[in-house]
Amino acid sequence: MEKRLSTLLACLILFVGEVFAQNVISGTVVSQEDDQPIIGASITVEGSRTGTVSDAQGRFSLTVPKGKKIIVSYLGMQSQTVTAKPGMRVVLANDDKTLGEVVVTGVQ
Repeated sequence: MEKRLSTLLACLILFVGEVFAQNVISGTVVSQEDDQPIIGASITVEGSRTGTVSDAQGRFSLTVPKGKKIIVSYLGMQSQTVTAKPGMRVVLANDDKTLGEVVVTGVQ
């Protein structure tokens, strides 16, 4: 009886560890147009508030639950939802629906 209980407990601990396993992923975000890094791209875990932004070289690092997807977005570019994996390279394309003009008004 004691052996069965200890085996069951060991399996339960391994199962819980697998369920809550998280991976640290890293990658680079670049522009499709000129293959240059995108500074300040937003990278978030799908369905959560966890996220980060890309640095001056377009690199990012983020802790993601196993099997989750991330959303990569940047103003003026099409967002992408991709499966999280280490060493990824995300290429964002220009969005044709960007603003053509901006009107600035001042109030004194």
